[in-house]
Amino acid sequence: MGEVQEAGRLTKEESNCKSQIRKFYAGKRILLTGCTGFLGTVILEKILRTCAEISKLYILVREKKNVGIEDRMKELFENEVFDRLRESNPNYMEKLVLIYGDLQKEDLGISPENRRCLIENVNIIIHNASIVRFDTKPSQLLRTNVICTEKLLQLATECPHLEIFVYVSTAYSHPSNIIKEEKFYPPPADLKLIEDVIKADEENEAGISNEAIRDISGDWLNLYPFSKATAEGLVEAYGRKRSLPCIVYRPSIRAYNEPIPGWIGNKNGPVLLLGALKVGLVHVLQSDESESYVDLIPVDMTVNSLLASIWDYVAHRETHEPRVYNYGSSDWNPILNKKLEEYEMEVAHAYPLTGMVWYPFLLQIKNFYVFSILFTLFTIIPGILVDLVFLLRWKKPMFLPLLKRVIPNYATLRKFVCPKRILKTDNLKRVLSLANSADMKEFFFDLSAMDWHKVVQLDNRGFRKLLKEPLEPTPAALKKHRNLKILHYTRPRIPPIRVSNTRLAQAASGCAPSVHVLPIFDVKQQRVRNPARMGATLTAFLLGFSYNNKRLGSTDGLGGFSCHLLGGRVLLIQRTKFQSDTPSGSLDIPSCKFFEKTALSGAPMGWAASRATSLEVVCS
Repeated sequence: MGEVQEAGRLTKEESNCKSQIRKFYAGKRILLTGCTGFLGTVILEKILRTCAEISKLYILVREKKNVGIEDRMKELFENEVFDRLRESNPNYMEKLVLIYGDLQKEDLGISPENRRCLIENVNIIIHNASIVRFDTKPSQLLRTNVICTEKLLQLATECPHLEIFVYVSTAYSHPSNIIKEEKFYPPPADLKLIEDVIKADEENEAGISNEAIRDISGDWLNLYPFSKATAEGLVEAYGRKRSLPCIVYRPSIRAYNEPIPGWIGNKNGPVLLLGALKVGLVHVLQSDESESYVDLIPVDMTVNSLLASIWDYVAHRETHEPRVYNYGSSDWNPILNKKLEEYEMEVAHAYPLTGMVWYPFLLQIKNFYVFSILFTLFTIIPGILVDLVFLLRWKKPMFLPLLKRVIPNYATLRKFVCPKRILKTDNLKRVLSLANSADMKEFFFDLSAMDWHKVVQLDNRGFRKLLKEPLEPTPAALKKHRNLKILHYTRPRIPPIRVSNTRLAQAASGCAPSVHVLPIFDVKQQRVRNPARMGATLTAFLLGFSYNNKRLGSTDGLGGFSCHLLGGRVLLIQRTKFQSDTPSGSLDIPSCKFFEKTALSGAPMGWAASRATSLEVVCS
């Protein structure tokens, strides 16, 4: 990491002479939208600091909560992200031109004078503005993400000096594609449909229903990727039908080296979920441990690759065809979901937070029903109990409001983490081969050189800054972590229990860590038969038993079950209904992983037996 940081610092004279990309931007006049957002802030800082020879940078800004655009930008530039910029280029404000605009208004809220100025001067348009919050009013999201894009494309066609229009999309604009190529895909909607949805949402006081949103989104899961995919279709249409020089850039985002190590600029999406894991609020994730990839990339390398893509298209294009540049780790430097979460837990224990509510631990569950049970037991119920204590002390509830933000983010993020999803990045790998050593020092974006373990460590620094925690754990935090660990691993044993005439066998003691124990009770012979010594799991139990490789039950056909949290253990009581066409004999469920060799005999049709099982979850 230190080598990368040192390599990224060139003298001004050396950069001016050698960097092809920096030389390309010299004298350019650029229009940037979305400069106050997470990615936009880094784009703004990078251009002003590294491409200081630009002629002008026009930024489209709107007023917010009665704060004027000058005051908003003044506040933005006070952020520590711009510390290096103020040091290296103290006169950066001379290159900035603030343009008032509002993407929700007609003609983007740009005055005729400012519009004429943009048309006469702009060489490059980088359209980065979008609404990414999934809970935004549909009409606002579609107007900003789709209609605004079409308006800017119209503006671009009027610019005589335009060299390129850049649309910053997302790696998840077409989530149903397991392998996403660097090409345009058919859009899910046209402008007419978008305008009809906006009109319906605005005319209905309560807005369009969630069911209608699901019907509209279809395979796109929600309106955010739906809107980005639709906007991509508009860019392609303008590029092919009107010969507009344009590209679509699809990134995944995180943080790495610049503007400051581990900088995290918001509390949405992965950041919010990560925080919930580190403070011990969330302990269960649904994922495929072996095959799911997390396609996340550093935000500084994202910006570098974006600027390199612009240079490549203008300097090396052979046709006027629009082009797509993907940028993600799954094709370049993949990391499994399980491995990344191991790194995150390692850092969470090495650098505990003072705001921990429980000892951080993580269970990755494949089966949705099991995940739902454990998420309720380990997250929702404890959150309710803690907030009840807060209310009794006349304090504002804290954890359930936070969970209301975490759960929608997690539910949405989980849908995008698809097993073996690959984002092809051939175009940017080609750009990397064209870049010289000076380019790579100023605009480094080679993902193969990225160390995920160091990325997690840097992210932890940024997360601690976001929470206003010291970079090193305090003695109080270390003591709290130690006490919570002792409390977490100290659990009373569950004695045998009788429930509704159904005998419950005590869970086997002394089991290995992270083993799910399922003793099965034989009703007919009144004793426990063949405890699951080989790792039979609750997942397998709920998925249904198999007899001669034929499924006899499923989660839909199982009887009701109840769950209880007792001293850190999960107790599951289950009445199971299954059928058997075998001759007489005794009920026998052998100890076999996933019960693949289950032999059922002697059970009458219908209710063969009432059976109770206990589940003990032991976390290492």
